[in-house]
Amino acid sequence: TKFSNLSRIWNSHKLSVNAKLNLYRSVMCATIMHGSEAWDLSHSAKKRIRHVNSIYLHQISKRSYREETVNPSVDLLLMIKRKRRTYLGHLLRMDIHRLVRRLFIAVNPQQPPYIQGTLLENEDKQIQDLIILAADRNGWRKTTNLMH
Repeated sequence: TKFSNLSRIWNSHKLSVNAKLNLYRSVMCATIMHGSEAWDLSHSAKKRIRHVNSIYLHQISKRSYREETVNPSVDLLLMIKRKRRTYLGHLLRMDIHRLVRRLFIAVNPQQPPYIQGTLLENEDKQIQDLIILAADRNGWRKTTNLMH
């Protein structure tokens, strides 16, 4: 795997843990998250993501696997959720005639509760209200970055 190919870096005593975590964030997380906007982020998928993330972080940080599961040094799942919400804002701001936007709105319920694993699962407002909120890019970005 890409992670094991970088084992010399993860095991290096010359690099600080912070430098290794920055490398993990920029190389590994970016690779893992590629295309995550389209994933069905079900409960089992979230569990697998937490598991893999904890294993990798345990090897880098030398913290226990449990510590990295409960309070990860790099929260990959949160990064994925933020990336998906950013994409949701992009979808909601699209021209109303764009097929992908029309399809997204047609296949999703118009109000909460939304289906688990979809882009809307963490939202608590109706789609029409989300469209209005997404129109304010800066406001959308701020609320996305406040996610936990």
